[in-house]
Amino acid sequence: MKEKCDYSLKNGVVLQFFGTSEVYTNVNLTNEVSEKYLKQFPAAAETLFVDTPVDLEGRLIKHGEKQKEETVALNENLVQELAEKLAGDVTKKSLKEEYKEYEIDGKKVTARLLDAHIKAADELNLSKGGK
Repeated sequence: MKEKCDYSLKNGVVLQFFGTSEVYTNVNLTNEVSEKYLKQFPAAAETLFVDTPVDLEGRLIKHGEKQKEETVALNENLVQELAEKLAGDVTKKSLKEEYKEYEIDGKKVTARLLDAHIKAADELNLSKGGK
C-alpha cells in the first residue's frame, strides 16, 4: 500500500527531474520526491502543487541545512543605494547590468548576491510606502 503523501499536485501536473525518465503524478508522488523537487524549484510550491504541508519551509531545511538566503550578508550601503535608484524609475534589469562588476570588500558580487541586495532594496522601498 502506498504511503500517504502530504503533497498533492494540481490536476494534469507531472513532475520530472531533468535528465531522468521517471515521471511523478499524484499516483506515485511521495514526500521525499516532492521535497527534493521543491528544494530545486521553490516557486513550484505555488504553481504546481495544490496541497503542501503547513511546515513546508521546515521540511526543506532538514538535517541542519541552512537556506542559502539566510547565509547572505547584505551590505546596507549597497541596499540603500539600490533602493534610491529603484525609487527613481531604474529597472532591476538595468541595475543588474550596472552593478555586475561591483565589489564589496574587494570581492566582486555574484549574481545571486546582487539579486539578494536588489530584493532587499525593493522591500525597503515597499516598507517606506514606495513602489
